[in-house]
Amino acid sequence: MRYVITHAMFSREELGAGSGRLFMAPRDVPGQHVHSHRLDINPVPNDRTDHIDLYGNRFTYFAVDHPHRLSITAISEIDLHNCRPLTDPAERWESARAEVGSDPLVVDFVLPSGRVELTAEIAAFAAVSFVSSRPLLDCLNDLAQRIAALRQPGSTTTDLAHFAVACFRSMGLASRFVTGYVESPNSSMAVPLVGAGSLHAWAAVRDASGIWIDVDPSNALVEPVSHLALGWGRDGGDIDPLRRAEARCGAGAVTIESTVEVRRASRRDGRQRGSLKAGRERLKGLC
Repeated sequence: MRYVITHAMFSREELGAGSGRLFMAPRDVPGQHVHSHRLDINPVPNDRTDHIDLYGNRFTYFAVDHPHRLSITAISEIDLHNCRPLTDPAERWESARAEVGSDPLVVDFVLPSGRVELTAEIAAFAAVSFVSSRPLLDCLNDLAQRIAALRQPGSTTTDLAHFAVACFRSMGLASRFVTGYVESPNSSMAVPLVGAGSLHAWAAVRDASGIWIDVDPSNALVEPVSHLALGWGRDGGDIDPLRRAEARCGAGAVTIESTVEVRRASRRDGRQRGSLKAGRERLKGLC
């Protein structure tokens, strides 16, 4: 199944000259392939470069040297395949905890971080689900359902994902914070998923064999089949879609608004790509 994601951000107020980093490029993961990605920034930056961070996330640095109203649009096409590895349903959760020290690259996902605090209260809450010798998947399902039951009208998917990550790390498990997307509401959906229509967030837990298991506490889902991963880090601070630093700020606070649409690709998308490619070829012929 191919999905088309349109993620836009814009400022209503004028911004001063400054620079920023954009984490808006999805990544290839088992079962997910990025077919195409385009990032448009308006006004055209004076400086723009692409990079990869410590955790493998793609990001774009940009700088604008004059006052402006910022407009950013990322359009991505992602293919989802039902071929990703799944964890052993009989694996006990203690096995995953015992293997954490075998990989130095996962240390960051076990310790506290800027937005993930490990407290005795959180550990006590998590311990109810992590009974001795219980299968890891059973623990994750139970905890996801318990966190979902805590959701209040003002809760965000980011809040619940951070709390889930804290619960998993408090049990000695490696857990990372994931951002991404779920399909926008449409007529084929009986009940739209929480997080549709905006940037979504969930947690992932590493099992004993190194497989990362997605856990969406907002929707009480474990190993969801249709979530589209954008990137991950220790917490949301590592992968905020826009991190901006202004050299000269205008008066008052600046709000960056965003919209997200996720839909299934249609034949029309293929025809549009073909027309654009043909147009580019004709332009080459004229040059």
